[in-house]
Amino acid sequence: MKYVFKKIASKPDMARIAPEVGGTGFLDDARAIAAFRVDPGETDPVLVAIAVLQNISTIGAEVHFVATKRNWATKRLLTAFFRYAFEVCRFPILRAPIAEHNVATQIAALKAGFRIDGRIRSGAADGADAILMTMKRDECRWILPQNETEPPSQRMAETKPEGQ
Repeated sequence: MKYVFKKIASKPDMARIAPEVGGTGFLDDARAIAAFRVDPGETDPVLVAIAVLQNISTIGAEVHFVATKRNWATKRLLTAFFRYAFEVCRFPILRAPIAEHNVATQIAALKAGFRIDGRIRSGAADGADAILMTMKRDECRWILPQNETEPPSQRMAETKPEGQ
């Protein structure tokens, strides 16, 4: 099994490339990286997960993960997603507002390395409070330390789809 990663630069591209997420509900500044699985003998890649970055500013971005299957969060996929956010996009911090009742996602975020930073009243899409979770670039265990000599562009090369 092989994974192919594709950068998605706009909301309309999200709707075209990854109709499972459709771009609905995301802000106009949304961009993403999508992971597709290519099984041996198959020619059509299958969407596994997408990391959407939005509400982008000089201090970071909001991140939302959307998956088509359970157990998608493998080391390979998380490494690619966080390299894209921290090394390609160069965000110093990622913010993940998660609905207070979505405990499973909060636990997954904690396991991935996010920290609880606070509560946003009525901050979830359904009007519930949101738990604000964050991850700083220098705290992310999924990317190589900042003092590595290998440039980020070379480390990202392994995750780029062929022909890009």
